[in-house]
Amino acid sequence: MNRLRRPNPRAHHRDRAPDQDRHACRPDEAPTETPTDERTRVERYDPTAIEPRWQARWAELGLYDTDLSDTTRPKYYLLTMYPYPSGDLHIGHWYIVTPSDALARYRRMHGYNVFFPIGFDAFGLPAENAAIKSGGHPFTWTMSNIDNMRRQFTTMGATFSWKHEVVTADPAFYRWNQWIFLQFLARGLAYRQKSPVDWCPNDGTLAREQVEGRIGTAGAAARRSRSATWSSGTCARRTTPTSCCRFEGLDWPESIQVQQTNWIGRSEGARDRLRDRTVGPPCRWREAARVHDPTRHAVRCDVHGPRAGASARSVS
Repeated sequence: MNRLRRPNPRAHHRDRAPDQDRHACRPDEAPTETPTDERTRVERYDPTAIEPRWQARWAELGLYDTDLSDTTRPKYYLLTMYPYPSGDLHIGHWYIVTPSDALARYRRMHGYNVFFPIGFDAFGLPAENAAIKSGGHPFTWTMSNIDNMRRQFTTMGATFSWKHEVVTADPAFYRWNQWIFLQFLARGLAYRQKSPVDWCPNDGTLAREQVEGRIGTAGAAARRSRSATWSSGTCARRTTPTSCCRFEGLDWPESIQVQQTNWIGRSEGARDRLRDRTVGPPCRWREAARVHDPTRHAVRCDVHGPRAGASARSVS
């Protein structure tokens, strides 16, 4: 076995001095003094010691602040989801922001004047419910969370244009929401009515996306309840299902255009006619129309029942 082994090229160097080969002299050269200082080992990268210094420098230069009046470069507007200030940032927030931040950097490298703003949406129900549970003043609680989220975003090195920050809990912002509401109210486009809402005994009112396929945070199942809500009569301004949606000049995928139209477009509903067989004497056929109420079970209205007049009853 020893005969089959190849000689180790480094084996005959093991007994030599560390710098013997490197500083070997020719016979006609005089020996020189060999250096004795060893190369220092590169320390492990410490982000807490390096990144804050450069992040402060970026902020000082306004490296990512956008000059909206700049016409020398093509403009690129990039908008990401604003987080709810209901607590700290978590990996889910950065999961959303990372692709947007990477795209912003990519566009800047290609010469675009990128507008990449950031903000905090305190009108979301998670932020509202968290402020209620905190026991303190909602404004103080929300603003302290926003301050902490700013710090977290800064440590991440995100390339937001902070001077264009939007905070929906700021009176300077929501005063315009109030102004728009008053314009709707004066024109008869805002009214109060009973509407179905998703209600959880532990969390109160929930957004629809919070209850689809899920239950309340404390284990209580959400249920549908009718409550007094404000509604906008924007349907009065639409004559066709797509008259409110204009996509000219927008490079949006077809699926997104359909979703937007179905979301804010006018809905005409649907009608169908079914054949329903009555069990029992006399056995005969009758026509029925089925109405689907999104807040209840399907309702079957008998057009030609066994008695005069129409009847209605819930069906599963």
